[in-house]
Amino acid sequence: MLITDSAMSYVLADVIFVPYGEGGRIVMPVGSGYAPYLRSQFMSEDLAVRINNIPAGAQFGQVIRVAIELTYYPAIDYGPLAEGVTIYLIEGPKVVARGNCRSSIIAGLKSGPQEDRKG
Repeated sequence: MLITDSAMSYVLADVIFVPYGEGGRIVMPVGSGYAPYLRSQFMSEDLAVRINNIPAGAQFGQVIRVAIELTYYPAIDYGPLAEGVTIYLIEGPKVVARGNCRSSIIAGLKSGPQEDRKG
């Protein structure tokens, strides 16, 4: 199950990190807190995000389901992010990952998705 900070707004996405030999990162990010910029065809500029739930052992070229925190939402318009929208994760001039949204924006409400702590 994906774990998110329930106060933050986010989208779920499937992303593939680009291998270093193809212009991507040298090292694969792991866990939560990786902070690239997000780009889509609907945005006029790249916007700050935080990537959460990158599993240990994730590899370049592998599809990974992540929660993408929209750092400044709703103060900044992240555009019509919705299921199926193509996104790119950017570091400086490099596209380090590409993927597709698997949800619309899920607004941070103190009762948002959290790890199931029962049992």
